[in-house]
Amino acid sequence: MCNDLQAARSKACEIASDVVNGSVRPLLGARMLIGYLHRLENEIDRDVYLLVLGVDSESDALPIGPERQYWTPDALADKDRKADEYEANVRVDILEAATYIMKRFGSDRSFHP
Repeated sequence: MCNDLQAARSKACEIASDVVNGSVRPLLGARMLIGYLHRLENEIDRDVYLLVLGVDSESDALPIGPERQYWTPDALADKDRKADEYEANVRVDILEAATYIMKRFGSDRSFHP
């Protein structure tokens, strides 16, 4: 179990770093993070967990990942506008959450429960 948690911490930190450095868009980052944060829920600030969970839930109808390949260009254009609008409203909060996750689980800092 410890190795599973260590792997989840490492992957969450990696995704959070990608969000902060701009290589992964914040909405997609939230979607990618939530699976790992479910395992780490007891190790992170509850507000951070709920923020990422909420963003993932509120954006689940938006094609922002690999599923885009199955959408028509017209439908994507409409969904992209909606994703951009929503992301503009939550960007700062997601970046703050990602920064917290990086600091919490960064490899240069040992984990202390």
